[in-house]
Amino acid sequence: MNQRKVMILGDSYARGCAAELSHQLKKDFEVLGFITPGSGMKRMKDTSMGKLQHLSKEDVVLWGGSNDIAKNNSSEGLKHLLELEVNATHTNVILMSAPHRFDLMETSCVNHEIEIFNRKLRKRLERLGKEEMIDVGKDKNLFTRHGQHLNSMVKSAWHTKLLQLLSVC
Repeated sequence: MNQRKVMILGDSYARGCAAELSHQLKKDFEVLGFITPGSGMKRMKDTSMGKLQHLSKEDVVLWGGSNDIAKNNSSEGLKHLLELEVNATHTNVILMSAPHRFDLMETSCVNHEIEIFNRKLRKRLERLGKEEMIDVGKDKNLFTRHGQHLNSMVKSAWHTKLLQLLSVC
């Protein structure tokens, strides 16, 4: 029997997740991480499409990224994210919400756009009949001191949520 796979695709927010998840899952899953810091969702989608063909319904893909939002291109990012979700019918896709930016002012247009992006993503996933989304939340204690990246506490909670989802898949 082939080993189930978990593929993590993301930008710098996903850094370190594959190693930690691999440690937690032990030998139950093969964990692959494809992290491309600074990349937009189009590049991550284009890079991942070939890799997805090697996955089965028993496997899981995790997707995260928010660089398009900060570059005033959130509708384009949402389009590519949903394209991946729609085209990956032969495997399970679990999305991560775009994280709040604590390195920016609360009233920042980027943080406002992140809220809009996450709301649109949730609504579109509901229309597609997909509910697999991990909400990062807006607790400042879950971010690094500089406020831009998630800290190990949230990644640990993220892994726990993922383990629950994997038992369902």
